[in-house]
Amino acid sequence: RELSRWTEGAIADGMPILGVCWGHQLLAQVLGGTVKGGSYELGYVQVEQETDDPIWTDIPNPFTVFATHSDHVVELPSDATLLASNETGVQAFRHRQVYAVQFHPEYDLRTAEAMIHSKDLPESDLQAALDTCTENNVAAAQPVKQIFPNFLRHVTATAGAPSAR
Repeated sequence: RELSRWTEGAIADGMPILGVCWGHQLLAQVLGGTVKGGSYELGYVQVEQETDDPIWTDIPNPFTVFATHSDHVVELPSDATLLASNETGVQAFRHRQVYAVQFHPEYDLRTAEAMIHSKDLPESDLQAALDTCTENNVAAAQPVKQIFPNFLRHVTATAGAPSAR
């Protein structure tokens, strides 16, 4: 609750925010969206961009990312723009100066494999996720790391602009 209150204040103050995974879910809830538990999305997956946005600069469409979550944004906040999705639902959205992505752009192969091994899931589910940890998928996920500098570049370019608030 304390983090939710702080986040509400930061949003109200116009602070640019980029939420990743649980941060994606928290931002959706704070902004009035709905998050529900569901099936696990674990491993390297494909995501489709739904609309053009500065966050996608130099990122292919569709793109590959690592995902690890069982909670899903099932209803976007009002006035939010769906930025990306796949068969499990919302993968990225934007609400004014707030961006949120469900996947992990920052993961490398070692981190992905460690995350998979840390899950208390049936062995067949773990093996299916480990099977996505290929050299090709890891390489395909590299461009998505560009989200971080894209976000910073966009924030810098729009600082103080009415459309950024």
